[in-house]
Amino acid sequence: MKVGFIGGSFNPIHNGHINLALAGKNEFDLDKVIFIPNSINPIKENKSKVSTEDRVKMVELAIEDYDDFEIDTYEVDKKGISYTIDTVEYLKNKYNDLYFIGGADLIFELHKWKDYEKLLKEVDFIIAGRNPYKLPQLEDKVNELNKKYDININILKNFKMIDLSSSEIRNNILSNKSLKIPKKVAEYIIKNNLYYDD
Repeated sequence: MKVGFIGGSFNPIHNGHINLALAGKNEFDLDKVIFIPNSINPIKENKSKVSTEDRVKMVELAIEDYDDFEIDTYEVDKKGISYTIDTVEYLKNKYNDLYFIGGADLIFELHKWKDYEKLLKEVDFIIAGRNPYKLPQLEDKVNELNKKYDININILKNFKMIDLSSSEIRNNILSNKSLKIPKKVAEYIIKNNLYYDD
């Protein structure tokens, strides 16, 4: 079984995450894509007051209409700092053909990650272009890493990453601008008055 996974705080999950998962699944003929909310990100500081339970619920709502999407709460259940290498080892006990789906920024920040050289060997990558990185710059970096580590990082060909971030979404919520998030997630945010007190 070919399985893709996307990790992140999903604070909140937005259309960029969903579209990225769809593009990765379709272009690489994946059987399913797993969304893995993190507990504590060791790189990004999160001062949001939104609970882990709310972040998980928003992911569940965002993906419930997609038969080939699912959520895995491994990282939030284990608590503490979320290291991708630990999650990959957990997933490899269940699946033998894994693809890590993410944006271009992931590749340029990978050297900050725990055991990143081991991570590169353990899982294939599917990467989408994302500002501020231009496609030639991304291609050069991917070629460099593939050659150096004899690995397989793939660039999504038929996808343009939405220039969108969860922090932008939160600001949009506070200023009542276009949310750019799944309808059920928007309804949940409004119903539970999330982010307005951040």
